[in-house]
Amino acid sequence: MGISYEKPAMKKACLLRMNKEKAAFRKHARQKRKSLPLERRLGAGDKIVEILTKRIHTPTLSFANFRDEVDMGPLNEWLQQHHWLLLPGEDHTQLTIYSVDDSTSQLKKSSKGYLVPQKELCSPFPLGNISCVLVPALAFDEKGGRIGYGGGFYDRLLASMGKETRKIGVGFIEQLSPIELPHETHDIYLDELILV
Repeated sequence: MGISYEKPAMKKACLLRMNKEKAAFRKHARQKRKSLPLERRLGAGDKIVEILTKRIHTPTLSFANFRDEVDMGPLNEWLQQHHWLLLPGEDHTQLTIYSVDDSTSQLKKSSKGYLVPQKELCSPFPLGNISCVLVPALAFDEKGGRIGYGGGFYDRLLASMGKETRKIGVGFIEQLSPIELPHETHDIYLDELILV
């Protein structure tokens, strides 16, 4: 009688191949997003506000855009005015989320260069009370798959959310991949994409 099993060496080879595929997608997606002209970027944040303000009615985990990500400033300002702005803490090894009431005084620049809540000035917000998460990525696909930056923060975060939490990918339409992205078992699919 034969027994079928996956040898550890085969599993390791599959993981290495997947990591190489994701690295190639990341490199291509970074270059594509970085090459977007300034006139294309201008106004994208306002379009996101126009779309999402009709759909968001509760505290929402957003993100502070970094480098060439879509401008989340206008939406985050709107969320803040409604006392609904939630942002992840600086330590991405922890799943700590903070409520931000005043972005001008409660945020600081992280060691990587993006804005994060100052934990002494912001209140922690329970993960179980988040009903909507806005997710950045380098690339998205039509099934709701995404390729992030490789740190796994959003994979861990989304895995800790309930099924009723809406998971919305936010970015530029140019970030939509024409083919399905590489997917691992721990990757969480998004419910919706808002790509402008």
